[in-house]
Amino acid sequence: MAALLPAPSEHCHVLLGVRGSRASAAAVEVPPFTRQESEALLTTLVRGLTPTAAQDVAKRVGPLPLAVRLAACWLRVATARAEARNEFGQEALSQAVNSFSQAYDDRQQAHAAKPLPSVEVLLHLTRTSLLRSPAAEAWAREETGSAALEWLLQACALLTSAGTDLKLLRSRPLALALATSGGDPATRPHGTPARPADGPLVDASLWALNRHGLIDFDFARPRQPVRQHRVLRDLIRCQMGDEERARRRTELRAVIAAARTETDEDDRTAPTPQTLLRRGRQIDALRLWQDDRPEVQSALLGHVADLIVSQEKQALDEALRLTRKAQEHWRPDSFEGLRLRSMMSQTLRLMQEYGDSARLARGVLQTYRTQLGLGHPRSLLMADAYAANLGAAGHFRDALDEGLHVARSMLRLVGPRHWAGVQVRRNLAWRYAMVGNATEGLRILRELYEHLRAVHGDDAAEVQDMVPALAQMHRLLGQTIESYQLLKNTRILRHPVEPRITGVPLEVKAENGLAVSERRLGRHDRARERDTRIVGLAAAVLGERSVTTLCCRFSLAVDHHLAGDHDGAVRESAECLRVLRSTLGDEHPSTHLCRIRLGVHLRGAGRAREADETGREAREGLERRLGRHHPWVLAAGASLANTLVARGDLAAAEVLEESVVRGYDRTGLGRHPDRAVVADNLAMTRAERGGAPPGGEVPRVRRDIDLELL
Repeated sequence: MAALLPAPSEHCHVLLGVRGSRASAAAVEVPPFTRQESEALLTTLVRGLTPTAAQDVAKRVGPLPLAVRLAACWLRVATARAEARNEFGQEALSQAVNSFSQAYDDRQQAHAAKPLPSVEVLLHLTRTSLLRSPAAEAWAREETGSAALEWLLQACALLTSAGTDLKLLRSRPLALALATSGGDPATRPHGTPARPADGPLVDASLWALNRHGLIDFDFARPRQPVRQHRVLRDLIRCQMGDEERARRRTELRAVIAAARTETDEDDRTAPTPQTLLRRGRQIDALRLWQDDRPEVQSALLGHVADLIVSQEKQALDEALRLTRKAQEHWRPDSFEGLRLRSMMSQTLRLMQEYGDSARLARGVLQTYRTQLGLGHPRSLLMADAYAANLGAAGHFRDALDEGLHVARSMLRLVGPRHWAGVQVRRNLAWRYAMVGNATEGLRILRELYEHLRAVHGDDAAEVQDMVPALAQMHRLLGQTIESYQLLKNTRILRHPVEPRITGVPLEVKAENGLAVSERRLGRHDRARERDTRIVGLAAAVLGERSVTTLCCRFSLAVDHHLAGDHDGAVRESAECLRVLRSTLGDEHPSTHLCRIRLGVHLRGAGRAREADETGREAREGLERRLGRHHPWVLAAGASLANTLVARGDLAAAEVLEESVVRGYDRTGLGRHPDRAVVADNLAMTRAERGGAPPGGEVPRVRRDIDLELL
């Protein structure tokens, strides 16, 4: 057996088991928990639970590990529910313990003649709590009602013994059975086909069962079996009754038979550009947008979603064309009609039509919240999309507030490992960065990145797709070497075996990030060559107005400036400013950010007066929108100070540089490389005015802060 033991195994216990009933080894007897072990497990599972409260709960539920775990799950859910009512810390936990004790005692007193086993009591309490979960609130707005959760629990009790996985529980046939499990089919309008339950809502239901300890699974590993304790499974089956159990089995047989013919969404590979083109021709030939069947409309929406993901100008034009054709035939207030308008809003935002995009997003969000409620997963996903529109309009703080609400609600609804939870936190990280808190943004992105690496491996597409964003967050904090190493080691810049629909945007972002990193590391020629090449690719595929193209052009202007081609730098930055003013407006923070660098390039070209006017306009505009100590405002102050030095106003430059240095110190960026740049410039300014430098040799070259367009 030594070869089968894990290595190292000196400090662990190894339990060996056999399946055969005639094995010679004797069974291992595992005794029930002692009271101290029950209390220890409770305090481990429920953070912050006091020993006294653990004793009170353990005294009621008894020594069975299953009962202790169910009680701990109930307490965690009740605590989260209390925190949603603005009761935090020990107050929320104490209220949860009191509610548990009262509910447990009431249930036992209702059967005073014959006390119930603790697991049976806890199953009843858990089912009652399940109907008060966020998933139940979302189901209450559906035709099926919150009884769908009970149907799903019974389905799990009948399926988990056979080793089912998330593939079946999230399949379209089961979603259709779940949607028709409650309500009266006779109330449905004649000829109206049943619509399957929404995928995110099914996932929220599964997560609610998981949070209550009724099933165990991992969204990040959908191939693993969904597990359920045998005692729970038997109790749920017994409480169903013979007739209900037979009916449920008949429904599930049909689900399994239909699911075998479907393609697993998790196994479906991303379509190649050739597949998208061929599918688009089929859609045009059959005029799919004229069909009112939900499954056909869902297929068209899936094709539009793939077009949007590519972000290529031609694909976005096609997505907008299809959504407008479908809009003429679909009911605008139907589920598919709302999703269609949501995708149209996303397409318009990527095409820099921000006004129309925001109006559509706001209308869809209001409809979702009216029809489905604030806590429905579709409402939350739409709120996240609306937050993207707020950010595009320059309302960074409002976008962050909306994103925080969405992230907290989504984590309660589907957990941190669901794709929706990952998506809203990725967006939240950038909203933190846009308000100047790149440290928190990097923490969130790094946590997601390490989680995806642990689950999928370094070379997985999900991991590689995060590399450009993570590298850029490192650069915002001045960690250029970390950014360079991430991008040099990524597979994005190697030629893949098969083309991917997201290949060009990722390649452009990675190449541009590498160019910025190389420039900051002193490799100016490499950076200029890389930016020159990638600007052409971005403009040809993504379009001249694409934000990604503008970022590359903005970086190329800096390369020209460092190479001494100041007229070229002015030309590129002026083109960026022209596009930003036409798409974002004259007062948008990104427009003012572009003005900062335009002022620097104008100064390099010998046009100091224009540089002064442009720099002042940028600094004042950014300060109005973002506050005095935002990193962009500090960078604008540093650039304006250099312009003042070029015009001979050393006194004003010194005052401005001193305020910028203090700003970095006050915002926790005292060790940022940009702060060192401004401090060096300040030392040179003081030396030029005749004062003694603070210490050491005065720097010989005055520098500007190397900014990136976001």
